[in-house]
Amino acid sequence: MFESIIDAGTVQAFRETEYRVHGDEPFTLRVGENCSALAAAHKRHRVECSAYITAYLEADRPTDALTWLQGPWGHMEDTRQSLESDALGRLGRYSESAPIRRRLFERSISVFDLHRWLEHVPESSRHEALERARELALCHDDPAAAATLLLDIGDDEAAEAMLLAEPARIRGDNYGALVPLAQALKTHQRSRGEAAVYRALLTPILNRAYARAYGHAAHYWARLREIAATGIGVLPLESHEDFESAIRSRHARKTAFWAHVNGKRSDHTDEDGHGSDA
Repeated sequence: MFESIIDAGTVQAFRETEYRVHGDEPFTLRVGENCSALAAAHKRHRVECSAYITAYLEADRPTDALTWLQGPWGHMEDTRQSLESDALGRLGRYSESAPIRRRLFERSISVFDLHRWLEHVPESSRHEALERARELALCHDDPAAAATLLLDIGDDEAAEAMLLAEPARIRGDNYGALVPLAQALKTHQRSRGEAAVYRALLTPILNRAYARAYGHAAHYWARLREIAATGIGVLPLESHEDFESAIRSRHARKTAFWAHVNGKRSDHTDEDGHGSDA
């Protein structure tokens, strides 16, 4: 049997997550479940041909791949452009592939897309590209995405500042991005930013009484208390004492969560239900 190198808690979080595809005909994906709407979207947008494109690229036949990459792919257009840039890059046509990858990065500001863009940028232009990345991060409306990018390009001070400026805009349901971000902030000793992220993760779990995630919430709570114990101030955030007092007052009846906090319950015994003050 295949055993994942990803820890069980993270695997469980991914299995519990709903992946929503937006557009004219939105639908939801879940790990391990067939989705007829996805199959229909593949057919509607000709995405089934991506298998041929990948095969051509793996066989080092980029010119053949390009013949399958003509015309828009609807809401999968970013995928088409990404594959097109791969094919052009295989042909050494970086002057054509780099602008495509730049546009993809500027739409996503993801670290993945930044590095793909930099792969096709001349060394002499890398500094300009990184400055463009920093500029986009500083004006982006998602502080977590911006902070992740700023950390990657080496500006941990600006990354923390983005998180502290508007902590209410940190989407606590974005577990897959926020946990690695918090860990990176810890590595860079940016405790205020780390606290902002863990508070954003903890609060919605308790507000929704999402009992299945109480084990994770207890870990976030424990790390927040460790940060508080260092004595570091978290301005402009609410103080450690006021935040903890508010959580204890608002969620006093969530006995299952406090059992996790007090070590009387393990992650394996989390409830399967939603919306109860268990």
